[in-house]
Amino acid sequence: MALKNCFLSAFFVIMSFLSSFCSCRSARSLNVTLAGYSSAVATFYEGSGGACGFGNENDIAQPPFSSKIAAGNRALFKQGKGCGNCYAVLCSANVYRACSGSPVKITITDECPNACNNDPVHFDFSSTAFGYLAKPGQADALRKLGRINVHFQRVPCNYANQKIAFKVDPGSNRYYFSAAIEYENGDGDVASVEIQAAGSRRWFPMQQVFGATYKYNIPKRTNGPFSIRLTQAESRRRLVAQQAIPADWKPGSRYISSVNF
Repeated sequence: MALKNCFLSAFFVIMSFLSSFCSCRSARSLNVTLAGYSSAVATFYEGSGGACGFGNENDIAQPPFSSKIAAGNRALFKQGKGCGNCYAVLCSANVYRACSGSPVKITITDECPNACNNDPVHFDFSSTAFGYLAKPGQADALRKLGRINVHFQRVPCNYANQKIAFKVDPGSNRYYFSAAIEYENGDGDVASVEIQAAGSRRWFPMQQVFGATYKYNIPKRTNGPFSIRLTQAESRRRLVAQQAIPADWKPGSRYISSVNF
């Protein structure tokens, strides 16, 4: 009996040691994996760029967004100043079996108001982007959960060879110019937008209408082409999109510049 009790005691000591070793190893691995990440909640919807001015679900389905987008609550949307910010987001396979544990890079293109603000940070992914959080073949299983906890961090935007675009509001006219600014690398957002008319050396500030959409009341006898000067919010980097808006610009059109950050 004494030998049996001794054997059982040794067995439990060994198992306790292994359990402690595995737990510590998992914790160390988790800390390394999630270094620099913060916690948030994620849900999903059809997805659009409405509150930022980037367009509907058909617009954001096209490259370079390719539906890898999300609406953000007030902590992410920042009264429109968060439009264009990029984040790496992942969910843990230790918590949800369908999660890949690999980060997905998304862009904030819309606002998630009301109940989303019950959480400190809330991403409302497009259905497509939400599926990218999952292991191959497990996207539907993850979507069935509806609401999950995620980890996120701000990352630089990089749209490869894409240049900054200006999506002119359909309500614009010869005396009122308004456009959404899309695809900025780096910070992904802007702190200020200025416009310069043809033949002028003066820069005039544009005012934020909503999201990433800015306006300028065009004085009489002021003609294009117009150049746009952008200053990024955090890096304070500045660039000029020379004559990005042609003299014969049209409401509802999108004009691609020759520059990016």
